[in-house]
Amino acid sequence: MYTTAYFQMFGDFSLDALQGEDRTCQNHMCPTKTSRWLVPIMLGFYVLLTNILMFNLLIAMFSKTYEEIESASTYYWNYQRYQMINDYVHRSPLAPPIIIVWHFYEAYKAIGNQCASLRNAETAKYNPFCVRFTDVKKEREMVKWEHMKAMDYLREPSTKATGKRGVAESRAVVFRGGGGVGPGQGPVMDLKSEMSSVTEGIGMELEKRFKEIDNQFQRFNDVDSRLNDIIRQINELPTCQCNEFTDEVVPVQKSTTTQADSGTAETRKRTKLEVEYPDYFAYDACEEVLLFPSEESHDGVNENLRTINFNQYDSKAKLRRQSLLGRYRLDSTTGAPLNPMGRTGLLGKGLLPRWGPNHSFVLCITRWTRDTRTGVQVIRSNRGVLQYLALERNKRLCMPWYLTDHTNKCDFDECVPKIISSLVTRRGRAILPEKRVERLLKRIEKAEVTQIFKGYLDDQLNADSAWMETVVINLHESESKGAQLPDDILKLLNEPGTEEQCKWVEVSHSSNLRTSHNYILKNIAELRRAFY
Repeated sequence: MYTTAYFQMFGDFSLDALQGEDRTCQNHMCPTKTSRWLVPIMLGFYVLLTNILMFNLLIAMFSKTYEEIESASTYYWNYQRYQMINDYVHRSPLAPPIIIVWHFYEAYKAIGNQCASLRNAETAKYNPFCVRFTDVKKEREMVKWEHMKAMDYLREPSTKATGKRGVAESRAVVFRGGGGVGPGQGPVMDLKSEMSSVTEGIGMELEKRFKEIDNQFQRFNDVDSRLNDIIRQINELPTCQCNEFTDEVVPVQKSTTTQADSGTAETRKRTKLEVEYPDYFAYDACEEVLLFPSEESHDGVNENLRTINFNQYDSKAKLRRQSLLGRYRLDSTTGAPLNPMGRTGLLGKGLLPRWGPNHSFVLCITRWTRDTRTGVQVIRSNRGVLQYLALERNKRLCMPWYLTDHTNKCDFDECVPKIISSLVTRRGRAILPEKRVERLLKRIEKAEVTQIFKGYLDDQLNADSAWMETVVINLHESESKGAQLPDDILKLLNEPGTEEQCKWVEVSHSSNLRTSHNYILKNIAELRRAFY
């Protein structure tokens, strides 16, 4: 029963004749006992395998037909869309039944366009679909471009079918040989036509590449010609007289390592002035034009140095010429003071206003960097980040510093804070309203004031006969509520009539800060245990 039902799904295979007994059969064509049960089993497997293969073939044919219909429908849909847009653009502005007037107008316009004599020359000139080049080269480029776009258009359906898009596409050319049957040039002509079709599409791109290479060679030729002109001008210059050098063994003096008395300043190696140095050459900066606020604020270049009271209080100039390092030596020949740290390479007093020690103070105002939204202190490498108030000029940074002339009663420890307080108060009352000044002064009084350093400052202005000695004061913003320093403090430290800008800058190792001030800032960061 099951066998009959199974085979009835696929057709009539005459199972009755295969499984029954036919007594009239002859010529050894009668069914045997083995065939009665073996043939239906083999026939069942055959029918099953045949139907599976037919089903797969049906799926393949359906997929192929679907892809072809889909590709054709895309182009057909694009054409319908173009037709619809074209109809919309050229639609009649008149409604029926007056639209018949528009149809007459369109017919008249079509008849007019057919007449070559009625065409407008200007319209034909600027028609993008009707362009004629007088230059043969441009026309050839246009033909190559059209051919390349046509090849891309024809290649697009096959690319979509395979699903492979690449930057560079390759083409496989298959030739069928004639099997040596007679001479003929069929494969040769096919190869020629295929290669021409492949290479024509890249002609325009290669031509552009060659143009770029030609431009590069032209630039190299220009550079070469300029270099030849420069070499010719150098050769035309008169020959210079060069000194003849002789080998001479000179004993090298041991350089001394100097360090400020605070123990934190940067260590530098200099040659002491007591050591003879016959080949020493120092640059003279006295020829520079220097402007000072008054005659009393600086020592003259041609002043008789022996009349100046060094190493003591100068009653004539009313200032202290004593050094924080102790007594300093004077030149026996000129009477000029000698830098206690050694030679600097700058002759005389350089750009400093005073011979000998030039006293100054550096005001370092710091605060912790906080998040602008939450107000939480910023942490970097498990340390807080400091901000310091800096003056920026010509893309260089420095902390506010001022030269001062101290009296005989000044001890530097109490004198400098008073000078800073007087400076801030005087400038605040001259620039800000009274209420803002009082608020600023109250917050400055709450700030933490610390003396960081006092002594010789290894600065770029130091000369052989003049040097800077400074007191560094750190004014750190208090962390109590309502003690934050306002932005009014930026206005106090801006110098009037200059291009300086006062701003807050984060403390970091790499910055455009003045070298001597960078050493100070490093010490403050270590003192506050801040990130550096």
